Amino acid sequence: STAKSTVEGPWAVSRMFCTCCRGPEDDKVAEVDTRATVICDEVRGRSESTVQIPWAPIPEGDFEVLIEVRPNVQFGIELDLIDERGPTITQILNDGVFNEHNMRTPGREVKRFDRIKSVNGMTGNATDLHDMLFSMKETFTLQMTRPRERPVVIDKTGQQLGVQLDFKDNSPALVVTELPEGGVVAKWNAEHPDDAIRVGDRIVKIGGDESLQGFALIEKLKEAEVVDFTILRYSAV
Repeated sequence: STAKSTVEGPWAVSRMFCTCCRGPEDDKVAEVDTRATVICDEVRGRSESTVQIPWAPIPEGDFEVLIEVRPNVQFGIELDLIDERGPTITQILNDGVFNEHNMRTPGREVKRFDRIKSVNGMTGNATDLHDMLFSMKETFTLQMTRPRERPVVIDKTGQQLGVQLDFKDNSPALVVTELPEGGVVAKWNAEHPDDAIRVGDRIVKIGGDESLQGFALIEKLKEAEVVDFTILRYSAV
């Protein structure tokens, strides 16, 4: 269900969809191991050994994973659809094919807050991509975007932060939707143009706490005079 809430001050009334992405009972996701394979001949080729070399980790930006649908295995991820640019993964469950993928392809793992950019090369808004994902019945590719993480500290002593946010009561992140002129964030942006907070950024880990959700995130922002949090910045679409 989607909660509606009102927060006094410059905060936006916020709504967000959060969907548990478990595949249908006849769906499963399997993975093609994309790790490089090196074959070493020993004793004039009469025996061989295979060494699997993990991919270099993906710090940020776009990457692809290959998913194979198979019976009786759930997708095992949770998504939110508040950012129209694509569904964003908010949780990876232990009993699904995405977790299996992560175990099998070190360096190519799908992580929390990765955003789906396309399904089999097809693009659309968050709802479109969500529907495309669950229409897949055989091997398909997902192009993902991993955000860049950046710490921010803002002194707002005696003032409102001055930003509008979208969220749901169980959201692990707040999505920046508007930056009114004259607010603390707008002033901070003017002083830090290279690190400016932008519409579409996500706010997480307020005070270093990754467990906060929804209104607890809002209250944490409101009560602190000096707020520290992490900004997630996605590459331009």
